[in-house]
Amino acid sequence: MTNTLQKTIYVSLPLQSAYVRKIASGLQEAWSENPEWDMFIDSEESLLSLSNRGFVPSKVIGFFSQKDQYRKLCQMHERVLNVSNHQKPEAGEVRVTNDDVAIGHMAATHFLDQAYERIYFFSPQTSYLGKLRWQGIQQACRESGGEAFLLENIPRHGSLKNTLCSLPFPAAVITENDRWKVTVMRELTLLGIRCPMDIAVLGVDNDEILCNHSRVPSSSVRPDGIEIGRRAFSRIIGESWKEGIHITVPPEGVEVRLSTQGTAVPDDRIRRAIQYIHEHFTHAPSMNEVALQSGLSRRNLDLLFQTYLQTTPLHWMQRVQIQEAKRLLRMTRLPQKDIAERCGFSSHVQFWRTFKRFENRAPGSIRGLAPHFTMDAL
Repeated sequence: MTNTLQKTIYVSLPLQSAYVRKIASGLQEAWSENPEWDMFIDSEESLLSLSNRGFVPSKVIGFFSQKDQYRKLCQMHERVLNVSNHQKPEAGEVRVTNDDVAIGHMAATHFLDQAYERIYFFSPQTSYLGKLRWQGIQQACRESGGEAFLLENIPRHGSLKNTLCSLPFPAAVITENDRWKVTVMRELTLLGIRCPMDIAVLGVDNDEILCNHSRVPSSSVRPDGIEIGRRAFSRIIGESWKEGIHITVPPEGVEVRLSTQGTAVPDDRIRRAIQYIHEHFTHAPSMNEVALQSGLSRRNLDLLFQTYLQTTPLHWMQRVQIQEAKRLLRMTRLPQKDIAERCGFSSHVQFWRTFKRFENRAPGSIRGLAPHFTMDAL
């Protein structure tokens, strides 16, 4: 005997992914506003076990990256909604996902705004979402007069090492997700290629652990997982249910870290100044020292920074210092006083004031956003 649970939503999500956990949070937020519903978050295997025992939730939300998963569940449940965009949608499939074209467009624009003219997209798996992101990258490049190059199937059909070495510096690389970004950045380290000065790298998903667990904290596009979860819940409990609907949610923005704080400006002296800042910010060199190392007068250093980067060299250095401070706040238990010293601030007061000016919040607020593990020293 089968007992269909009309007011029950079963959610099947791979919660090891930081992005998917945000979707789960969005679902839970929406659920808290609809107490008449029951909702369970578990694995697909548990769902099948429940169904075999005769209890069939009428509504299922899941991260179904394989087509046969979706087809099988549609035969058993009244409504099935997919929050994965890894495969091309089936006929009649209902989805709430990222706007992957917008993600690609945002990622490319981030580099084009820094004067990069060539954008390289690393998409080893050529997934459906990768193709959509590639479309967005191409669109942004067409709009800005840049060039886009697709680096696909590198692990299977060539050497990542040779590919990275062949790129003309400075290069801008976008990876399909943060996991592949880690692969690229590890290879850059082994090859002695500087990031971001030689190759700047931007990922997608903004996984805090993957982005911060590195000597060069890496930038990433932030998908709006919370909104995807909320819209998925609203869609699955809605009075009308129309097949073939695909709702897309635009990304929130780019979380900028050190991996994209390079620049493609044509003046080698500015590039030398930026390199010197990135390599020596921990002892807070004076701007006269930076000017000397770059072969410029202090006045011309300020003038060229304003011309090419619309900022001052001091502001640039402080931004680098704050990015490193954010990494240490999230990834370690070091006292703020020690973090201030490591990042080149003369005092904890100077650190606190600079942090508040850049982030519009106190350093201590970052600690509340830390991942589940910490390291005492890096």
